Amino acid sequence: MYAWPWLFRCFTALSVITAGLAQGTEEFNLTVADLPPCGLSCFVHTIPAAGCGLTDLVCQCESRQLTELTIECMLQNCTMADTLQVSKVSASLCHLPNPSRAHEVTTVVLVMIAISVTFIAGRIVSKIKTSRKVEADDYCLVGALILASGSGTATMLMSKVGLGKHVWGLGPGDLKQFLMYFWVTEVNYVVVLSLVKCSLVLLYLRIFPTQKIRLAAWFTLGFIIITSIVLFFHTVFSCKPVSYFWDRDLHGTCLNIAGLAYAHAAIAVVTDFMIISIPLSMLPGLNMKLRKKIAVGLMFAVGSFGCVTSILRLQTIVVLGVSLDPTWEYIPIINWTAAELGVCFICACLPAVRILCQNLFPNLFSHWNNTFPSKSGNGYSNSSSRRHQGAGWKEFGSTVKNSRLSGRGDSPDTDEVKLTELSKCRSNTGTFSGNEVGVQACWASNEAGQTHVVGDGGDDEIGRMTPVLPPDEERGYGYAHVR
Repeated sequence: MYAWPWLFRCFTALSVITAGLAQGTEEFNLTVADLPPCGLSCFVHTIPAAGCGLTDLVCQCESRQLTELTIECMLQNCTMADTLQVSKVSASLCHLPNPSRAHEVTTVVLVMIAISVTFIAGRIVSKIKTSRKVEADDYCLVGALILASGSGTATMLMSKVGLGKHVWGLGPGDLKQFLMYFWVTEVNYVVVLSLVKCSLVLLYLRIFPTQKIRLAAWFTLGFIIITSIVLFFHTVFSCKPVSYFWDRDLHGTCLNIAGLAYAHAAIAVVTDFMIISIPLSMLPGLNMKLRKKIAVGLMFAVGSFGCVTSILRLQTIVVLGVSLDPTWEYIPIINWTAAELGVCFICACLPAVRILCQNLFPNLFSHWNNTFPSKSGNGYSNSSSRRHQGAGWKEFGSTVKNSRLSGRGDSPDTDEVKLTELSKCRSNTGTFSGNEVGVQACWASNEAGQTHVVGDGGDDEIGRMTPVLPPDEERGYGYAHVR
């Protein structure tokens, strides 16, 4: 079971009898008076079995075999309160230190929550400014943040009942509360991580029209949902009854908690790689300059740090179920869990935050934002001028704030690509192939940084446009097709 604090108490308890025998009658009597009967009885039977002498204090304080034997005895015969009392007496006799790292834990958790809130707020502001619509991926992210804040609160409460301290520094009842709060954070971790990853995949489904990419995204989404449901129920019901997780005075059984944690961590790493591979596989075919491809690639590649944090967390959970001092040794687990979730929030918000930063600081991002391709600033200008004799070109301001491209068919469908950043627009009137034409074309970027051409149809030379539907007056959307 997670964090069996009583394990270490048994370790420290080994020294109790020794100290009494080795340091004289007065101290022995004091030690015996402070020990619960079940603890004293266990020591009498386990000290000889571990190969330590009754007067060998050093052996009793350092022997892990004696610790394990005493643990087994005390779990069968002693209450959690008795075990805690044994650990306190033993720590005193073995001169064990009692520092506190509670401040470290609370600082890490609060910083990661603050960063997550900042990025999600930036994402929402960006969405409101550009599309004026909150999508399903946004709701997933906000829900995940609410649950993550609940885990942060549980961590703060854990720090008040022993997290960051050694087990012999806990007060009466602290152990049960610590384990109960830890159970809450573990359950929340499963849900929060799945919601954040679902948010990322839903974003991909919204901005990538390619059928191959969409199939990969749907497969990834299904994999995340199914594995998360299985892990959720295994975590909630890891012990039977559930309260046996934090109250060992009850009679019950538990799953292999360490094995469950390893399975979850491994699945988290796999899904991280699946999510990263989806946008990166699009980069070679994007119609943009190399440096902008690099910028977009780096933006999505930041998600690889989510894999790094998952792997680092994977290394920390080795102590689950075997720790002799969980309130102290679980600190790395909690710190890396907070870091992993924080990085996931950042990765999910980066595309929208990037657009917000471009709007707020256009000069700073201008060298990455040349979405009007050109051989000398405009790749279409030269070819168009040759093919459009008598055409009158002129630039005009952005008349459409948001546009949406449909990937196939004659009307909006599930393959729509939302455009949030309309850059340059041009109009052309004149004669093309003997026919009079009038074209309005706007170059726009979607949330993935891809460049598209939006227009009112007619000219195959301008971004290979096809006829489009009238704009949706209510939402201000226009529809076009690109090949």
